[in-house]
Amino acid sequence: MRSLPESGVETRRLTTLDQARALVDCVYETYGLTYHRSWLYDAEHVLDQNQREDVVSFVAMDGARVVGHLGLIRPAFELDDGGAPITSSDTRETGLSLVSPEARRKGVQAQLAMEAAKWVFEGTLKYSYIKCVTHHVGSQKGAKRNGGVPTGLLLGSIPRWVRYNESSPQEDEPISTLQYLVPLRPTEGAVAMPAGFSWLSQVCAQASSPRTPLAPRAPEGETRLITKWQGDRKLAQIHVLRVGRDLVSRLEQELRWLVRGHILHVLIYLPGDEPGLASLGADLLHLGLFPAGWVPRYYASGADALLYQTNAFSRLKRSSIEVLDDEAAGVVDHVFGGWMATREPLAGHLAGREAPPPD
Repeated sequence: MRSLPESGVETRRLTTLDQARALVDCVYETYGLTYHRSWLYDAEHVLDQNQREDVVSFVAMDGARVVGHLGLIRPAFELDDGGAPITSSDTRETGLSLVSPEARRKGVQAQLAMEAAKWVFEGTLKYSYIKCVTHHVGSQKGAKRNGGVPTGLLLGSIPRWVRYNESSPQEDEPISTLQYLVPLRPTEGAVAMPAGFSWLSQVCAQASSPRTPLAPRAPEGETRLITKWQGDRKLAQIHVLRVGRDLVSRLEQELRWLVRGHILHVLIYLPGDEPGLASLGADLLHLGLFPAGWVPRYYASGADALLYQTNAFSRLKRSSIEVLDDEAAGVVDHVFGGWMATREPLAGHLAGREAPPPD
């Protein structure tokens, strides 16, 4: 347990149902019912996740009240492959970051980050990644201060359904998130280098995690994937577990179904140790998919994930994406350029209806 004088709160691991209930109250007080992880409103579910360590929650307590939270999340822990998790225990997402309005600007998140860092460095994690909104450079500063390297951009990944408070503007343009990777115990490996990922080698070097390019070869067998969507949030994810010869046709089928079903942003995770992926990069671009980023040791097998994405927006402005430095700006430029190049192919998946407005 740690406390700092400027905030007057104590930080600790979430271990009891009372703490979980207090966290639910904090989420509601801060976001109403708009928070994107709906399970964070279910106290018993939150406690169960923490007991299984699918989520490791750290809470800032002001007496019996929770006024802040930070979580280390096993990616895609809600999904499994025949009863086994699809993601590795080596890499976690640092997120679910929130501070109640009256406790802001008092160092609460810094305290929570210290508590989380202690757990991380006493464990065996190799990487942590953070998704920082691009209209709030403060979160990016925190990620970089902890050794973060920009490794991707989820362009337009948050349609404007989130309201941070009653007076927050509801702009037309969606929010993008810049992904920072914190290399805790960097590793070497091999990864496919599909078309559109020419910048990946430099990103790997910056993360002290060099990757040897795999020689392309034709994929074999059938593709295995899991699709998950949030219709109320207009978001979807496709997790490819195996790259087969039918990958392009499978993704095309999923894409038509999702985009025509009014999903605004689709994120695709592809196993980077599949040589067939390198030979399919151009075909993926022709589908309207463009690179999103890279997550090392994402899959349960230890394979990296290469991230592709598509969105149904027709109006996005590069100038509205705020970044800290040239390193981050380079990633943004690559990803934004990919989106510009694939808007026409995506129009084929929207045939028969207009693209939904970016709200």
